Amino acid sequence: MKSKFLLIFAISLISYVANAQFAEKNWTYLSLSGVVGSHLGVSVSADYVYNNKYSLEIGWEQYIRSSRNKPEDFSSGLVNLFLLNLFEPFEQSDMVQLQGGRVLILNQKKSIRLNIMGGLAFTSIQDAFDFRAVDSPFLTDNYTYEYGKKNAISLVLSPRLEFATPYYGLSLSPKFIYNKDVIYFGLSLNHMIGVLRPKSE
Repeated sequence: MKSKFLLIFAISLISYVANAQFAEKNWTYLSLSGVVGSHLGVSVSADYVYNNKYSLEIGWEQYIRSSRNKPEDFSSGLVNLFLLNLFEPFEQSDMVQLQGGRVLILNQKKSIRLNIMGGLAFTSIQDAFDFRAVDSPFLTDNYTYEYGKKNAISLVLSPRLEFATPYYGLSLSPKFIYNKDVIYFGLSLNHMIGVLRPKSE
């Protein structure tokens, strides 16, 4: 009986948040993104906009590219050629990021807006290193190598042009991420799902 009551209460609360005054000036939504540029990347984040003006985001991102430490004459061998070079030495970055920003409404319905965001990210970087040549390879890599990890704090800038219906939207964002070891830049396409603008507009 108690569990049914709690379930009904939770559903009622969610419905109130989605349909009442909260949604007139405050938005909460999830963002799912893909990034192309210096790296290939994906991200997922939880976003909150207060009073139609101030944005806050916490999220996780992952970026990958071919290792910069790879020798110029590196060959992945015949086996990896058949696997479309999916297992070449790589650099992978995982980030937990926190951003804040300012939202500028660009039309009366609040369906088009500019979300200027920036913040910090804790970054874990895994990269191939210590390449050693192998004599007469054919089927496999002509170098052996190992992977090492290091951590850094990154500066994140990601202004977004957002197009939103009440519950779904798309945004485009140039991304720039900098730390002492790696610079990331690219263009992000973001899917937004949640309470995105006043239902009445």
